[in-house]
Amino acid sequence: MTTRTSVPIAPGWLHRREPTPERDGASPQLLLEETARLPGTFRLALVGGCVELLGETPEAPFPAKPVEEAVVEEEVVGALEDCGLPYKRRELGWVVPPGGQRSVEVVLTPREGGLRIESVLAGWDEIGGAQREALARLLCRAQGQLRFARCELNEARAVVAANLRAGEIETGSAHAVAAVLAAARLLGREASALLLAEVAEGYEAFFASEAEKRPEANRM
Repeated sequence: MTTRTSVPIAPGWLHRREPTPERDGASPQLLLEETARLPGTFRLALVGGCVELLGETPEAPFPAKPVEEAVVEEEVVGALEDCGLPYKRRELGWVVPPGGQRSVEVVLTPREGGLRIESVLAGWDEIGGAQREALARLLCRAQGQLRFARCELNEARAVVAANLRAGEIETGSAHAVAAVLAAARLLGREASALLLAEVAEGYEAFFASEAEKRPEANRM
């Protein structure tokens, strides 16, 4: 039986995970809807057919502080330069453009008392239920391997994102940007492929196994 764990993942940061057997059997779409309501990078992931709650948190809570535009800009720009990433100012935030191994852009936007970092994995005007369910399953399964980022599915986009509070921007933004870039590189092609109905149907047929329908066997 698995238990709650908390392990160091970066200086000053912990990776936390715990089983959530009460959510076993929930649809991937429902798990993503719940994920979108969780704080920070907390996420619900399908791990071996079971549902786990994962997330990254500071070892010690950062002191609460107001969001000051000049301070946020200094911290964000410093993190991007430390990562060696090109960036441009865009409206209220910043964008890391595609190039080299970066197949998509990453957008950083101050919001809701902190910083939002996101990249679009796939977008559409309209898709069917099979494609949406397959996308949700792909993202839920991937979330178990992500660090400092999570996946979200809305009406017209699948995205990978990270949300940092004001006190976490200085030490967390470089990790979050790197995580979003890595996830976009790994998941972008698969997410786009699942927009095709025949691909989505085949994906669902492959992964909708008895092990995922009866997750209690995986908790033994």
